Amino acid sequence: MHGTPADTMEVVANGSGATTTTLYPKISGKLIDLNTSLLGYVDHTIFARPVPFTGTIKLHGTHADMIVRADNTIGYESRDRTDLDHGERQLRLHIVLAINSEGSLLMAGKWIGQGIQKGVAIAKLPRCFVPCGIRLAEAWEPIELYAGIEDSEAGMLNINRGGFYHLEYSIAYEGVSFLAKARELRLAVAASCAFGRAMGIEGEGEGIVWTPAANSNLPNVSKLWFKTQAEHFNHNIKLKVAAEKAMERAWQYLAEMGTSQTMQSIGIFFRWLTDDLALEERREIELMKLDGA
Repeated sequence: MHGTPADTMEVVANGSGATTTTLYPKISGKLIDLNTSLLGYVDHTIFARPVPFTGTIKLHGTHADMIVRADNTIGYESRDRTDLDHGERQLRLHIVLAINSEGSLLMAGKWIGQGIQKGVAIAKLPRCFVPCGIRLAEAWEPIELYAGIEDSEAGMLNINRGGFYHLEYSIAYEGVSFLAKARELRLAVAASCAFGRAMGIEGEGEGIVWTPAANSNLPNVSKLWFKTQAEHFNHNIKLKVAAEKAMERAWQYLAEMGTSQTMQSIGIFFRWLTDDLALEERREIELMKLDGA
């Protein structure tokens, strides 16, 4: 292993970014969500200083989390379940981390590679786990502080293989320049995935995830995260692709929850789809003053 939180740098978790749930949050792709959230943290006058953001490659794979508890036991979870064992996800990662913190360490990431997803460069890679978020002492940490955590022999790669992107977000101008530059970078990633290219694989990428930079003086909370995706991944542009993807997720949800994938579970299936849509479109529902009930 190339590094741990202990030898990368000493981290003091930001209490204002603390969260009690370990399930990975959804990331908005709507600029209005990010702008509204930022207004609660920074000065929004014409004199406001731009907020630095760090971008990482958005990987097209299956979400998985690895939790290293304070007693050094390891657990696994998906987006919907906190009680998976490693046999269900086949995360054969025998990793011991030295943690200078009370509580647990959660590495949230993507299980990628052959047979997991398709249509992108990383689908040609051998299967591996790539942490995309580090949660320490109930707070999400700036991911760039953990660029040294990797164990390729155990099947774990670092997200920084695709590089870190850096942009500034101007509150005064509601992020217009930020969005334009983020879209340019998204197009470049869509044409050639930097993560795959670093691994010797050419092909399309999905997009970029943006989070407050380590020097932003902002808590790394999920409502300050933002994603830009290639058009064929963006559910606002390609509804058909999004519908298929959502139904696949609902189907996976049934399996993860141990529910039969039969017509007897059709009610649960559609309830999950409805809840997922409500989460994705919550801001538009609020703006139109619609009752989501």
